[in-house]
Amino acid sequence: MALLPDDRIGRIEFFEERIPQWTAQAASIGLTEVQIAELDLRTQTARASYAAAKLAATQRKTATTKLRADANSMRTLGAALLATIKAFAEATSDPSVYDKALIDPPAPRGDGTPPDQPSQLRATLGTDGALELTWKGKGPAGTRYDVTRLLPGESAFTVIGDTSKKKLVDNTIPAGTGQVLYRVIARQTDFEVGSTILTVRLGSTNQSQMIGLPIAPEQSMTSHEASQPGAYGMGG
Repeated sequence: MALLPDDRIGRIEFFEERIPQWTAQAASIGLTEVQIAELDLRTQTARASYAAAKLAATQRKTATTKLRADANSMRTLGAALLATIKAFAEATSDPSVYDKALIDPPAPRGDGTPPDQPSQLRATLGTDGALELTWKGKGPAGTRYDVTRLLPGESAFTVIGDTSKKKLVDNTIPAGTGQVLYRVIARQTDFEVGSTILTVRLGSTNQSQMIGLPIAPEQSMTSHEASQPGAYGMGG
């Protein structure tokens, strides 16, 4: 004896398979044609609603993927233009450039004391697939943090954000990325010191199986070393 399935699509398919037989055998199974016709109508309506819901879910996923790609493209160009503005302000020794561009000027230099190495770097996964990175650390006035990231297929870490706070949200992870590496660089005057590397493993939707794995501490970098090609890379 067949039992009514627990899931929606299972119940829809259950009645779709039986309605033709019930229609042919209505009198012999104790049903009327009106009852069966009404069930058939409701089953067809449920099937149409199920198909519409599936389509909407696919469209939402597509829209989310496009949003991430567009936001990443905007961030890449925007960050490059900000760097250009700052370089122009320094080259022309004109601090009014920052006001004209509506951006904050560089923080005042501190007392020349190196900042602490950023520690306890952690990543928290949001429901939208973005990662919130947090860390601890101390430094004199003017200390800033470069958040760097390495994606599969890349040979070196790239800066994805610059902040004076000890947190940053990365919402530019490409869909389907399985693993992301992060490193935070504390900067103050002529000093730079990097955190250990954090490896974050993600599911195919960037929404499951996230594990933060700190790797053994690396040598702290001076400003000179950080400026060399590949200084943020994984290799020796």
